[in-house]
Parts: sequence; C-alpha cells; structure tokens
Amino acid sequence: MVKKSLVSLGFFVLTALTGQVAASPFITGIDANGGFESGFTGYLATMPGSSVVSSATAASGTVYNPTEGGYFAKIDSNSSNWCGHIVSGSCSLVSSFIHMEKGNTFQFNWAFLTDNHTDINDFGLFMLNVDHTILADVESVGDHGDTGWQTFSWTADDEFFGIVSWLALSPGATPGDTSLLVDNAQVLPEPGSIALLGLGLLGMAMSRRRKLP
Repeated sequence: MVKKSLVSLGFFVLTALTGQVAASPFITGIDANGGFESGFTGYLATMPGSSVVSSATAASGTVYNPTEGGYFAKIDSNSSNWCGHIVSGSCSLVSSFIHMEKGNTFQFNWAFLTDNHTDINDFGLFMLNVDHTILADVESVGDHGDTGWQTFSWTADDEFFGIVSWLALSPGATPGDTSLLVDNAQVLPEPGSIALLGLGLLGMAMSRRRKLP
C-alpha cells in the first residue's frame, strides 16, 4: 500500500514540477539554496506542512540546530496536512530539479523525529523521481524516537537530470506528528575531478613562480 502510494505521489510531483517549468526556469534549489538559507526559493513545497526553521525540538527533548548556516527544512506529517487525494494518509514534501554528471555525488543531512507510536508507522523518505529510499520510520526509532543528524549520499552511475524530493508520510486514517529535517543538500564532484583540479592549480602556481624574477 505504501509503495503504491509513493508511486502515485511521485507522478504527482513530476506533473507539478513539469507544470512549473512552462512558466519559469527550472526549479534548482540545490545549486544556490541547498541549506535553505533563502527559505524554499528554488523548491516546490507541494503539500502543506513544510517550513524553514532555525531549530526543532524532538519528543525526547533533543534540540536540533542547523548542520550549516542558520536554517534547515522541517517537513511535517500530521492531522493538518491530510493528502488523501493522492495517498491514503497525511503527508508533506519538498522537491527540486537536479542535474548531475556521471560520478557526481548528491549528499544531504537529515533527521527523523516522531511523536507517534510504532502501531502507526510514519516514514521519512527521499525520492529520486518515483524511486524512493526509506531514511527512517517509527519502527526503526521506537515510540517518540528520533535519529540525530545523519548523512545520505547517492552517486550517479550516469548523467542524471530529474527530481529529488523529501517526504514525511503518515499512512492510514490516524496520522501522528512526525518530522523529516533536511539541511546542507549539495552535489559533489567525483574525487578524481577534485584531484585534477588541485593538480591544475598547483601547476599554475609553480609556473607562475618560475616566471617571477
């Protein structure tokens, strides 16, 4: 049921973002606003329940601060953002286009916070187009649990141009208070490219030294 709902949601996001392209340039928040320092500029907050905050407090009392800069995205799933017209439950998500060369790595920091019980298994997910990865769920963190800040990385085997989305989902008719926090999203070049750049800069520096009187 959850997998079918996610596929439906993925196609909804694809349709929504494609419609945005006709009226504006590609929504590429990762390039210039991966830390959400400018709010959701460059992103599409498709559902209600998404905000940009400077801190968040888990049910355990743990206070979450940004991993870089002064802000991060807080994506909530609770009774106020029912999305039964797309999936059976409540949800909220944030999406953006992304372009990666072969060998590039997409990386971001995330945390999962829930005030729910394991009998209602909420999820925090990352989506590439319609493919999804479960970052965490209530079953994995326990009742009223949280994960601490984690890092997710994905390396492109081929050139990739598509949509990335972060989603908080509470399936079923009794949604709980669950949040997925996201910060410091960025595309990293493959290590070989960094090494070549470093060698190039070193060569330029040595050449300049030789030309100095």
